[in-house]
Amino acid sequence: MNKRQLCYFAVLASLILLAATVVLWVLQIEDENRRLVPFLIGTIPLLLLVRGMLNERVKTYQVTVFVALLYLVHGSVELFDTPGLLAALEVFAALALMFSAAFHAKWMT
Repeated sequence: MNKRQLCYFAVLASLILLAATVVLWVLQIEDENRRLVPFLIGTIPLLLLVRGMLNERVKTYQVTVFVALLYLVHGSVELFDTPGLLAALEVFAALALMFSAAFHAKWMT
């Protein structure tokens, strides 16, 4: 397995981890009537990237770096506001996604 394939699997694994973290974060909202909007805001940007990732388009990986940066900022703010496992997991998954997508885009060209 070369480094490009390793980065490809790291991108997919970190994307799944980040999506799972967002879903768990939304499930912590106590009011069930207010879960839909945070769920859509948290998952739609990640779902829009999946098709381009599976087709291995370079621009998709470049955009993924910037999208992961938004999740990194959200996780960092939550980590400093109310430290918890989900916030740390979101920061870790966003960093993993950001770096693996950047390296995969670099090695694709």
